[in-house]
Amino acid sequence: MMKIPFFLFFFPFLILGCGLSSNVKAISEDVCGCVTTLIKVNEDIEHAMNKQNQEKVMKLFILAGEEQAKAQDCILGLSNSYGKLDKKTHDKVLEELKTNCRDGVEAFEKSGWYPTQ
Repeated sequence: MMKIPFFLFFFPFLILGCGLSSNVKAISEDVCGCVTTLIKVNEDIEHAMNKQNQEKVMKLFILAGEEQAKAQDCILGLSNSYGKLDKKTHDKVLEELKTNCRDGVEAFEKSGWYPTQ
């Protein structure tokens, strides 16, 4: 009978334990990737508002709306890849986004990527 090294027995449990945190990081980074243009547009809006260029602000708001829709579609595509999130993972992703990618929060919440109960 072949002996299985002791550490191989615990390896799957180690992977499962690390899975949640790495999955949260991967999902939040992918969501941020979906909204990078939106982040840039929002920075441009802020800059135009500071310069009080109302015409440019209006054009940028329209562009931001379009980018928001694209970001939501992108995130919806991600949800097909990752599947439904459980509530704990969903909340952790939201927490990560609030810290590292504020523009991703709204797109993530509006994407319909609802957690399973």
